Amino acid sequence: MELLQALERRLKLSADHVVSTTESWAGVAIRLGEQRFLVPQEEVLEVVELPVYSRVPGSKPWLMGMANIRGELIPIVNVKELLLDGSTALDLNSRILVLRHGQYPAGFLVDRVEGLRRLDASQKKADAMVDLPAACSVFVTGGYGDGENVLPVLSLHKLVEDPIFQMAA
Repeated sequence: MELLQALERRLKLSADHVVSTTESWAGVAIRLGEQRFLVPQEEVLEVVELPVYSRVPGSKPWLMGMANIRGELIPIVNVKELLLDGSTALDLNSRILVLRHGQYPAGFLVDRVEGLRRLDASQKKADAMVDLPAACSVFVTGGYGDGENVLPVLSLHKLVEDPIFQMAA
């Protein structure tokens, strides 16, 4: 028993002296056509399959409709159509990113969710050197990567707070 207690004390002392020198950032990797993005993890409440939705008469083409997700009525937005001038073809890989936002709940249709990426803060780039349409680049807040492989960070919070998004009807 004394040996176990001594091991426990040594383990506790060594754990107290461990200092983490790297900060990490987490984002959800998504695909919109050929373009890949990262969406900050704190902006995504959940990822779900496309729910049943109802069209909204007179709305913009990128507003697919309204859906009930876990008891909350939210707009479903085709992000690719809104930002990249192309519509997402619905298939088995299509997913909805449900936005975590107190004022503007929304669901964003993406071609594919490629998973959660944890990246070292040293990989952050102030400018994501990717050729993006102007309508899209407004909502990009930098990027993460290693030199030539930089993924732009798409802020869905900035998107829903923009006047373009607010005038969906």
